[in-house]
Amino acid sequence: MGVVMGILKEERDRLKRLRDKYSEELKKLPHQTIQIKKRNNLEYVYLVHREGNHLKFDYIGPAKSKEAIDYLNKSSQKKELKIKLKKVEKDLKEIEKIVRKQN
Repeated sequence: MGVVMGILKEERDRLKRLRDKYSEELKKLPHQTIQIKKRNNLEYVYLVHREGNHLKFDYIGPAKSKEAIDYLNKSSQKKELKIKLKKVEKDLKEIEKIVRKQN
């Protein structure tokens, strides 16, 4: 059982490093939400954020502009990182439960 516990502890440490890495990467990405609005059959990108009780929309540009595409890419990266982080946290919780039981 000692070998298995050693492997589980290594995996726990790896997951903690991954969690920290994903958290740091998320901090670097914009916290605002992206919204695409359609006007006259053209799409425009806005950053949405909250100021008090009100939503504020900051215009980025047409959906095909370089800046808008950059924000859309960052938004999809943020979504993927959140999914990965959630999975890592779930796995970490399960492993820590097993390790605590054995100690």
